[in-house]
Amino acid sequence: MSGGRPAPGRIRVLLLIGAGVLATLLLGTAIVNVAANLRRRKPKNWYLRAKLQGISLASSLYFKDFGQHPPSKNGTELARLLASEIKRGDPPRIHGPYVDFGKETPEKAALDPWGTPLLYERSDDGLRFTLGSAGPDRKFGTDDDTVIRDDGLFLKKGKCEKPDPRSFD
Repeated sequence: MSGGRPAPGRIRVLLLIGAGVLATLLLGTAIVNVAANLRRRKPKNWYLRAKLQGISLASSLYFKDFGQHPPSKNGTELARLLASEIKRGDPPRIHGPYVDFGKETPEKAALDPWGTPLLYERSDDGLRFTLGSAGPDRKFGTDDDTVIRDDGLFLKKGKCEKPDPRSFD
């Protein structure tokens, strides 16, 4: 057949090729979108981990001076305490500040990248603590929480709760 309609078998082949090209384009677009989302999310997680490590280290310096971790009720109070000078002893000796948040206020430094206040829990004896973020879902106790212990270890799928000293052995 010259100049007329293509054969039915040839139409099927052309339709299959067209469908394959379209599916490849759609799949490629989906992969690029997922990768872009992951790229946007990772910097927040890296920033959060660095922030938690910095506050944890500052708390360890406080521990070195006073023999226990800061007696704060929440992340904001903890950040304020660690960023200030503390006078104690007889004669009074100045301790701290243990952390410098730069241009951030302690109140801002005590927020995770999603705007949720950090949760700080200290054991009754003051020897252990956990510090955590609720993560992107902004709910504590879910799988996306990021929690660091006073020994610098991050907990997998951890909940920020009052630490049990036996759990560190």
